[in-house]
Amino acid sequence: MKDKILKLSVFLLVIIAVFLTGYLFNQKINPLKQTALLDNSLVSRFNPSEEKTTSPVSLSSLTSDSASFPFIKNSDEVFFYLPKTGEIKSISLKNPSGGSKLISKIEPYANYISWGTDKQLIAGYNFGSVFYDLDSNFSKKYDSNIKRPVLSSGGEFIAYAYTDPTESDGNISIADPRLETQKKILPTRFSDWQISWLSKEVLFLIRPPTLEDTYFSAFTLDIGSGNLQKKVEPTKDLEIVWPTTSKKLAYSNLDKFTQEKKLTLIELSSGETTVDLPPDYSAAKCGWDILDRGIFCIDNGVLGYFQFLKDSRTSEWQQYDIPGLPNTARNVRVSSTGEYIVFQNYQDGRLYALRVPSR
Repeated sequence: MKDKILKLSVFLLVIIAVFLTGYLFNQKINPLKQTALLDNSLVSRFNPSEEKTTSPVSLSSLTSDSASFPFIKNSDEVFFYLPKTGEIKSISLKNPSGGSKLISKIEPYANYISWGTDKQLIAGYNFGSVFYDLDSNFSKKYDSNIKRPVLSSGGEFIAYAYTDPTESDGNISIADPRLETQKKILPTRFSDWQISWLSKEVLFLIRPPTLEDTYFSAFTLDIGSGNLQKKVEPTKDLEIVWPTTSKKLAYSNLDKFTQEKKLTLIELSSGETTVDLPPDYSAAKCGWDILDRGIFCIDNGVLGYFQFLKDSRTSEWQQYDIPGLPNTARNVRVSSTGEYIVFQNYQDGRLYALRVPSR
């Protein structure tokens, strides 16, 4: 009997020893607990909600080949033109990796495109200009005496200079894109006006240099009254930051005293100007932010932003150093939400997009 009790006691002690050993060993190296501890450590160190810095600027290449004349539809889709093939394509700014899609195909090697809407445009060639309505597959070749016609933003009208070498008169006119109705606005014999639309009521005219006059000058033209007002005195190397409203205009030119580039802001209604913006920026490398509240400029691998204060007499300057940002930019466009900037790299001809940093 004693032997049985002894054997049972030894057996129970062995079981208890094994259980205690396994328990203590399990507490030390339990992989589930170790994983939980590791997970907690990662959460505390890398939880996005604890990130204090602003989201990084993202730079994307939109095209793999030379592309021209970007046009941002709505807020996140870009239409562009491939000069070698004449293809018009679009690509999403939110998902550029998804690739582009073909919209239509027109004549290749256009030297300018004026967009009315995403489906209405005028393309200029060495032989003249052609209006395209991509929705209806309609096109109209304009008379060669119609010089550099441009579409209004809604595509309802075109503005152009008309001169006939066989006649003594000429004019700046507006018409519907199919030339079914026309209206003469201003008599002129000068055929090389560069025209743009400030609004449905006002045109902006640039008179480029000639052999007789080597200076630029710029004017507004009221469509209803035909009133022509000079907005930029004769100057050298004039370039315009094309506005999105008819209230402000910005341009760059060479200062006649320092011979440096300077950016100037004009309040179009009053004609008042301010020139306290940082120098050495060319307007060809700049684009207006939404509601003309500021100007983005890309130069020498740096993104700059001039934000105008309420009185428009002063500006605040912000600068963003962006790795990989090309040194040369042109055709700068800003989306309607101010979230994206699209531009063409002068060196390789390709289109790029920047997601604008929070401001």
